[in-house]
Amino acid sequence: MSFSSNTLEQKIWTPAGFFILRAGVGIVFLSFGLSKLFYPADWVLFIPSWFTNFLSHQNGLTVHAFLHVQGIVEIVIGFQLLLGVLTRLTACAASLLLLLIIYSVGLDPIGIRDTGLLFSSFTILILGPGEWSIDVWFKKYLK
Repeated sequence: MSFSSNTLEQKIWTPAGFFILRAGVGIVFLSFGLSKLFYPADWVLFIPSWFTNFLSHQNGLTVHAFLHVQGIVEIVIGFQLLLGVLTRLTACAASLLLLLIIYSVGLDPIGIRDTGLLFSSFTILILGPGEWSIDVWFKKYLK
């Protein structure tokens, strides 16, 4: 029996790597989104004061309302990345959101963590969904 590591890599390891990357970023977005939706008070301190003032004075929004909206957006991004739905568009949205967060908080520990997530999201944007995704399933089976 002949064993080719290249075939094994193409059939299992590469698709698994794409999925693990996508799922990992998706789970982070899901968990942070759910936390913002159900426990917005835990996130209020992370919102810069200039943005709080902008929300209340310019738009009449409370920080809690903003966090609920951001939580919903992050939940959608998380599910779409986890499942591989509109993957490149979702990764682009995730990257833009992370850029805005890094810009607003700076390169403190949160900004550094989000920089890692930004690079992961950008990698998903470049590489695409991988074989184990709804995007590829639709492309293959619903031509």
